[in-house]
Amino acid sequence: MPAPATWWSPSEPGPRAIAERMGATIAVDPRERDLREVGASLGMTEGYDVALEMSGNANALRAAISSMAHGGSIAILGSQPERSRST
Repeated sequence: MPAPATWWSPSEPGPRAIAERMGATIAVDPRERDLREVGASLGMTEGYDVALEMSGNANALRAAISSMAHGGSIAILGSQPERSRST
């Protein structure tokens, strides 16, 4: 059984609708649900294996880091502000 695919999107509904059409298990508005809560609702106990952070938002990067499984990989594709910290 494949791992669930979660799409945690900005507030625009368009990208979430595309993700659902492409087979995402769930598409989430981050203003409505926490990423860890979403994983738990899908039965995930160890966190996400892969995250792609493309917004450049420091809070989104922090959420991804705190939601990862041990040994998971994060690709940071959005520019982060110079003074943002991931710790």
